[in-house]
Amino acid sequence: MQLQMAEAAGADVVQQREFDKTGTLLGMAQQRYATAQQARAQATSDLGGALGTVGLGVGAAKGVFGEGAQNFMNDLFKKG
Repeated sequence: MQLQMAEAAGADVVQQREFDKTGTLLGMAQQRYATAQQARAQATSDLGGALGTVGLGVGAAKGVFGEGAQNFMNDLFKKG
């Protein structure tokens, strides 16, 4: 009877350790996910800033160089 109780207690310890391990792995995965989401948000923000800078550059080029610069910029970003 004591042997069975000891085996049951050992099984409980193993189960608890597996539960703790799973919890730790889940926490690590959640942290990686949060970090990736933050990086994506920063990249999106950076992209918006870059596009704004390009827009300012186009406006400045048109103001300084006239229509020729505008046509060049339009041709540069033309699809097709």
